[in-house]
Amino acid sequence: MILLLGTMIPLCCEHVTVAFDKIAAYNRFRCLWLQSFMVPVLATSSSISVPSFEATCLVTPPSPDEIKASLWSLKPFKAPGLDGLHPGPETLGQFRPISLCNTVYKIVTKTLVARIRPLLSHLISPYQAAFVPGRHGIDNVIIAQELVHSMHKKKGKVGQIALKIDLEKAYDRLEWSFIREVLIFFNFPLSLVNLILECISSSSISILFNGGQLDYFRPYRGIRQGYPLSPYIFILCMEFLSLNFFEASSNGNWKPIKASRNGPTFSHLFFADDLLLFAEASERCCLSIMDVLTNFCDVSGQKINSAKSKVAFSPNVSPEMCDSLCEILGVAGTNDLGKYPGFPLKSNARNSGDFNFVVEKVQVKLSSWKSKLLSPAGKVVLIQSVTSSIPAYYMQNTPLPSRICTELDRLNINFLWGSTVDRKKMHMVGWDKVCRPKRDGGLGIYATKPRNKALLAKLNWRLHVEREALWAKTFRAKYWPDGPNSTIVPNHRCGSNNWRGIKLGHEVFEKGIRWVVNNGLSVSFWKDKWVGEKPIREIIQGPLTLEEENFMVGHVIEGATHWDLTKLSLVLPSSIVECIRATHLCTLNSMGDQLAWDSSDGEFNLRKAYQLACKPDLLPTQDAQVKRLWQPFSSPRVLFFLWQCYHDSVPVKCTLAHRGINISTQCPRSSCPTEILDPCSSNQFIFNPNVPFPNAVSNTIYFASEFFFLWGGGGKSKVSTPFQVKWLLPPSSWTKLNTDGSSFGNPGPAGGGGVIRDSLGTWIRGFSRSIGFATSVQAELRALLDGLSLMDKFVRFSLRHVYREANGCADLLAKSGCDQIADFLSFSTPPAGMLQVPDAEDVFSHFGGLLFDVDIDC
Repeated sequence: MILLLGTMIPLCCEHVTVAFDKIAAYNRFRCLWLQSFMVPVLATSSSISVPSFEATCLVTPPSPDEIKASLWSLKPFKAPGLDGLHPGPETLGQFRPISLCNTVYKIVTKTLVARIRPLLSHLISPYQAAFVPGRHGIDNVIIAQELVHSMHKKKGKVGQIALKIDLEKAYDRLEWSFIREVLIFFNFPLSLVNLILECISSSSISILFNGGQLDYFRPYRGIRQGYPLSPYIFILCMEFLSLNFFEASSNGNWKPIKASRNGPTFSHLFFADDLLLFAEASERCCLSIMDVLTNFCDVSGQKINSAKSKVAFSPNVSPEMCDSLCEILGVAGTNDLGKYPGFPLKSNARNSGDFNFVVEKVQVKLSSWKSKLLSPAGKVVLIQSVTSSIPAYYMQNTPLPSRICTELDRLNINFLWGSTVDRKKMHMVGWDKVCRPKRDGGLGIYATKPRNKALLAKLNWRLHVEREALWAKTFRAKYWPDGPNSTIVPNHRCGSNNWRGIKLGHEVFEKGIRWVVNNGLSVSFWKDKWVGEKPIREIIQGPLTLEEENFMVGHVIEGATHWDLTKLSLVLPSSIVECIRATHLCTLNSMGDQLAWDSSDGEFNLRKAYQLACKPDLLPTQDAQVKRLWQPFSSPRVLFFLWQCYHDSVPVKCTLAHRGINISTQCPRSSCPTEILDPCSSNQFIFNPNVPFPNAVSNTIYFASEFFFLWGGGGKSKVSTPFQVKWLLPPSSWTKLNTDGSSFGNPGPAGGGGVIRDSLGTWIRGFSRSIGFATSVQAELRALLDGLSLMDKFVRFSLRHVYREANGCADLLAKSGCDQIADFLSFSTPPAGMLQVPDAEDVFSHFGGLLFDVDIDC
């Protein structure tokens, strides 16, 4: 590890200015990594540990695939730099080490990380969110904000406190003996523990002082910044502190708090080294907190930074009690706990001024780039990858005020066109067109307000999908009085920012979801979207009885496999009836209905949510010409110019004059009276292909461009080569099932069919089904399900795709199913006309549909 220091940077105290001294700097950092020589004794009643089988797998020799995966995960062109240093360090404590690890060392540690990471969800409690697979940092942020919001509205005799703890140099002060005991405590194999400690203790430190290197010294505690294992070792050590907090709570010495009466209790929340502690406002609780923290610091080497730690009290705590508790805790009281991690914990931040820090972060990032040296295409990339991602982090759970959204959009569009505070420039294309997807004539830049709604719709989605998550339980217990299964948003006037975010994103969420019916007991027949593009009640008109208003889909399911629409007093349109008939029913009544996003895979799609949140002027235009604009046959700079041409926004003189610029429209390159983008004498070589280029150089460039476009730049067409296709007999003792689905219109009237034959090609059974109104994919899958259900039992099977020319029988049965009246027909012998289908003949094919060929060993 290397530390960079310089004597030119002064150390500012209250009344004197002291320059950094070489010897003082050396001794300061050498003492930081000295061991305290205390052998920790870990005492806790927890039994959480690595299972014995997983412990054995941790010490097996690494496979070549593991080593390759670790090597391939290394970032290319990664070099140490000044990242993480304070912009204007004033004290020695503000300097941080730079870890320099060689490739072999990184491969070893990354292999260890790949083995340890899957076990963390079992070892780490849900009160820690950082670095644990499957957990999101925003989850603990939501819980913390809800606890602080409820605490600030607390009434009654018993008050509450929220304590924010800052650990001084948390990574650097961690004792190696403590790390060893923690790893053994969690039942990690001793050989693995020794290997990890060898990786930790093999470092040496040198200080670069004004370009000169001081003597090396070896650390005796601490873990490296940037070391792949460091964050995982740290959260395991912090989990030991978490277990001590749980033990203090279970003994009754520490009383945790709740966000609502029926919600879960919380004594602490961790995000790496950001600690939040919650308790009742009593001397007994505060003494218990300090007792646990003091014992932990003694055995781990950690140190509480009292200057940066804070404590907040609920309004029902008297000033005298506040002073007494602050004295016990050794920290100052405050009304604002600041940020955690990066999110303001302020309970009711409705004022737009509370979110100015988001705009300031974007402004700082934009000011660090030299706009004049960037092309417009480069600016687009920076906006998409950097300036749009900064507010997106905070928009995950917070509805940004309209003024903040407008200001963020203004910063982006000004940066795109080069406008500054001192010098305004013309915006050649409107912001509404810029924010459209590229395929619809835009640049693919997200507008802030719709993206905020889309991200909040994702929060709604997670709230309904992750029902067992700790944050979801807390949120539902606080705001859903109708129970955890309700999707209707109750009205709470005094809700938190998170609640207002849920309400803002709920409209987009409702538009984007649909229900997958299994038993139909939790899906409203009329009000929920489970068939078609809208709820049925929004499509039909007519009175309903009170009983019918509360109809669930399960009320019209007969025998778990058929629909009985005769129970309805209204006659549904035929199109809706066909869609209902095409909805497959689950034969297991025990399987509940599922919420799905209206997409091909049923998972939440942020792009689709953004389109739903956009205003009509930002929606896709479906222009066929613009789809060819972004083909990668040229540089992004040229493509951006062509995009401006598409919108007729190239700043030629005619365009500038049309926008009110007092300028002569005379073309400077020709005798044309007006400079426009259309053909004139100066650009006839571009617009008139019959005019030859004036010299050999231009002719060569023109030829090279044409040749590149045709053969190297995406213009090369795919040539289809015919190949032989035929229906093949299955192996001996095997049975072959061929299925196919058909949809006239996609979606439209659909049918499915299939045929089962033995290893001699003898017909065993065939079927055709009328599915109703469905897509081709739905028809394919329904036909495959019907075919497999006809097989009573099978030992093993193989599934593969075949071309339509080798699947003529199933194709004909599927098409006949589209027109038949009966729902399902089964054929023990081939129906009329089936024997003439040339399944067994050799044919030639260029293309094929999605058909299934299943070999089954009976």
